[in-house]
Amino acid sequence: MNKAADVPVSQAVQIARHYRRSVRIDADIGRPDALDGYVLTNTAREALSIMSRQISETSDRAFTWTGPYGGGKSSLAVVLASALSANAAMRVRARAILGDQVPGFQDAFRVSSKGWLVLPVVGKRASVSAETAKVLNAALEPATAHAPSLVVNDLVALVEGGRFDGVLLLVDEMGKFLEAAAAGGEDIHFFQDLAEKAGLSKGRLVVVGLLHQSFRQYASRLGIEAREEWAKIQGRYGDISFVATGDEVVQLIGNAIECGVEHSQSVPTARVIAAAIASRRPSVGESMVGLLDKCWPLHPVTASLLGPASRRQFGQNERSVFGFLSSLEPHGFQDFLQTWDGKSVYGPDRYWDYLRANLEQAILASPDGHRWAQAVEAVERAEAKGADDVELALAKVLALIDIFRGTSGLMATAEVLHTALAAVPEQKVATALEKLSHWRVAVYRRHIPSWTVFEGSDFDIDQAVSKARATFVGVDTATLTSMANLNPLVAKRHYHETGTFRWMGVSLHSLQEAERLADSYSPEGGEFGRFALVLPDRHAVERDVLVKLATLYPDATRALVFGVPPNFQLIADLGAELVSLRIVQDTSSELEGDSVARREVAARTLAVKGALEESLREAVAKAHWVFDDGVGKAQSLSATASDMADARFHASPRVWSELINRDVLSTNSVKARRDLMHRMVNNGEQQRLGMEGFPAERGLYETVLAETGLHGAIGPNAWAFKAPNVELNPGLHALWEATRQAVIDAGAKGLTAAEVYELWAKPPFGVKSGLLPVFLLAFALAHAEHVAVYRDDMFEPKLTDVDADELLQSARRFNLRWIDKDSDYAAALESIAQALRQCGFPPSSGSPLEVSRNLVKLVFSLPSWAKRTQRVPKSARAVRDLLLRANDPNRLLMIDLPTILGVPMSEVGGLLEPLLRKLLDAYPLMLHEVDQSMAASLDAAAGDDAELRLRSEPISKFGADLRLKGFAARLMKRDGSVEAIEGILSLAANKPPRDWTDLDIEAAVLAVSDLALAFRRAEALVNVQGRGLGREAIAVVIGTGGTSEVVTKIFELASRDKQAVDDAAREVLSRLESLGLQGDLLFAALARASSTLYEKEVNHG
Repeated sequence: MNKAADVPVSQAVQIARHYRRSVRIDADIGRPDALDGYVLTNTAREALSIMSRQISETSDRAFTWTGPYGGGKSSLAVVLASALSANAAMRVRARAILGDQVPGFQDAFRVSSKGWLVLPVVGKRASVSAETAKVLNAALEPATAHAPSLVVNDLVALVEGGRFDGVLLLVDEMGKFLEAAAAGGEDIHFFQDLAEKAGLSKGRLVVVGLLHQSFRQYASRLGIEAREEWAKIQGRYGDISFVATGDEVVQLIGNAIECGVEHSQSVPTARVIAAAIASRRPSVGESMVGLLDKCWPLHPVTASLLGPASRRQFGQNERSVFGFLSSLEPHGFQDFLQTWDGKSVYGPDRYWDYLRANLEQAILASPDGHRWAQAVEAVERAEAKGADDVELALAKVLALIDIFRGTSGLMATAEVLHTALAAVPEQKVATALEKLSHWRVAVYRRHIPSWTVFEGSDFDIDQAVSKARATFVGVDTATLTSMANLNPLVAKRHYHETGTFRWMGVSLHSLQEAERLADSYSPEGGEFGRFALVLPDRHAVERDVLVKLATLYPDATRALVFGVPPNFQLIADLGAELVSLRIVQDTSSELEGDSVARREVAARTLAVKGALEESLREAVAKAHWVFDDGVGKAQSLSATASDMADARFHASPRVWSELINRDVLSTNSVKARRDLMHRMVNNGEQQRLGMEGFPAERGLYETVLAETGLHGAIGPNAWAFKAPNVELNPGLHALWEATRQAVIDAGAKGLTAAEVYELWAKPPFGVKSGLLPVFLLAFALAHAEHVAVYRDDMFEPKLTDVDADELLQSARRFNLRWIDKDSDYAAALESIAQALRQCGFPPSSGSPLEVSRNLVKLVFSLPSWAKRTQRVPKSARAVRDLLLRANDPNRLLMIDLPTILGVPMSEVGGLLEPLLRKLLDAYPLMLHEVDQSMAASLDAAAGDDAELRLRSEPISKFGADLRLKGFAARLMKRDGSVEAIEGILSLAANKPPRDWTDLDIEAAVLAVSDLALAFRRAEALVNVQGRGLGREAIAVVIGTGGTSEVVTKIFELASRDKQAVDDAAREVLSRLESLGLQGDLLFAALARASSTLYEKEVNHG
């Protein structure tokens, strides 16, 4: 029957509030509800009894309660503190809980109205003395604070002063203080001093530390000598085991679970499990049945295993029984209740899934790791064999019971296994067990008698590690650094203030390596400096090492800081174990066929690596560092890195662009930077470089060029690149000035772009690689009048997209040279500029660079023929050839031009203008010469001839000669312009005139003559078409004498004269043949005769 029928089934099971929250002694002591629901277990009663007896009968005053998380230590500490309280009501209530069940308690902890001073200290990775002093100051509210170094003496003075009945110092989570001490951060001897002085004090100073593992386990990774020292200190404390018995844990679980659902069907199962436990634990009575049944809906097997599981050292995970009951972790109890049907139970197979999902790595690294690895291997083997749900669940239950059989009292008998799968018929369980046995998942041990997991591995990992450790003396720091995964220290404040992301690396070194590093260090991998942790030899004295390091301090130009971690011995030990494990992995042939051992070794390696990384984080945080002003700890290494970055890069430009202000750019950022640089060289005179909208490069423009003042308005509707303003960006201004001076100082040699980059990357600028090409381009464009840019030693008169792309590929190919205007040659420079203006190439300014740039621009604008023709005066050729190979503006103006012209620079301008005109006019003149020759062949006027255009029209439509028709078509467009002439001559010579050589001119004249002859012939034929009937039209076209002159004669022949003409023609032909003339000679004779006849007619006409 459901006791709460109106409550959803999933909410019918709750965890009692008292068990849901973790006890925190500093907050719970003194709370009115702190004692609600507390049950004094036999374990707790025994702990108080032992401690009371020791206090009464000996001088012992320091104790540790050692037990697993959730075992009730903190709750008992609250009860103890309440029983000693000055608050009478609280004291009476607490002592009522204890009653007369704790022998000797009243005598050991006598209390009056004064009460005891209770000091609850909660552990953390910090100084225990400082935390104790803090709690003492808060409890007494003294005018003068207690110093940590004197706190033990202050406690003794307090108890001997009689103000209180005694002082109870409760140290919860004491293990965290011990972890800090083991890591080297704090002094373990505080605990020794505390225990000794508490025992010698005349009053009652009682110290109780709450631990979940023994002192020695916290020191397990220390060296032999350190472990011996810890063992001595542990001996000062009376260690009281605080491990609840199995039935106590089950009782607590039953008290914690508040179930509103009737479950009478569960009693038989609880009876079977209780009997199974009692068979091996006679002390377990009949009451165990009721205790297990009260834990429902936890299956009795699960309930009986929770206690043993919580006591295991699973990597010091804070997993208590009650933490499990309240946790929302995958496969946990609360996860189960979310979809609970009100009938099913949380079985051990579910608990197996919980442990695998949440604690497997911790278990593998614990002393139970080997058995767990075997169990996991067995379950996975069943899965691989195709096990069904029943077989797989059975494998999980068997594996879980087998792991904890030594402490739970429960064995995997057939009866127990059947109860775990109550809904499955007994015969099916038996069949499933046979399959698991056949698959070598489970083995039946007749001598027990019960089922156990098949032990597939006998590999001894500890022995293998010890053997590997003996093969080397110590771990070299390079190996340790590579294994440690040390994170760099980011200069966060510097980044937020400057926009530049910088960091300092962290590395490990021996003292000898530190000496070499001090002499040779240079930043690598993007770091600007280094925190170098020095690991001394095991027996070295830290202070002596620090003194030695102080003498090695490098010069101030290098950001190198040496430090010594307090836990250097622990780091060396962990490093040696990690190397040993890797040797085992690499060299142990037994691992090849042993997946259980491989799993165990891998987990152990992971755990040791985690411990090493944690120790190194502790080392970095708590090391003593050698700074300029002495040795000390750093409050924040990030702040230290920022201070060093500020000092080292005090002139760093401030650029807030995460896309480009970095050394390595993303693919998208690379493209955006390239597009921005293209716009820089092409659109510098436009607002926002001509960008509309918000392309990717727009963001870069705003942050890198606009906000820094490198590009902007220089007047109404005028924009350009300019030098940065010192007030707007002092760092960038300093960079600009240093660069300008460096280029000037380099003189005629100049600086390569790579050398400029090197200057910018060094302190005090520290410009990131992503910004370098953008800044360099901006510098060249802002100083275009003075900065000459060369690519591959060739002067670039105007920067283009190609230059931008090449600069991104190889900065070494580019060179920058500074060109200044000198008053001595200002007038000469102006005369050269005037010559350029007269020639149509006006410089945008009178700077030497701009004048040189336009001279070069002029010759490069010439057609190819004009760049190589010999048909210009020798002096013009000399100027042309000089300008074509010019690569130094200064030399060009001051030396080369005056030299080839044979005059001083002041006279260059006057001589230069006619020579430049010769060069500019050479090509048009050559075209007109060829055009005149063509006009003579066509009996046409030179230049623009309208009559020739009319004559050409019918020819363009006549006959089948496409070349002739094309020639006529182009003649129809002949208007005397260069373009028209180029069109005609390109057809005639089959080659554009711009690409001609001087040899091509004569060939072109002959080709034009041939076309002209064909034109005249076609023209004659066109003219005789369309004559009347009875008359015959005759046209004769003759070209002779080796000239381009063509003779055309057109006439008509009447019918009556036809016979006479035919007879005369036969007579002439016969006469010529009788003279031996044939073929071409015959035609030549007729042509010569016709020409002579034509000349007589002309002369007499």
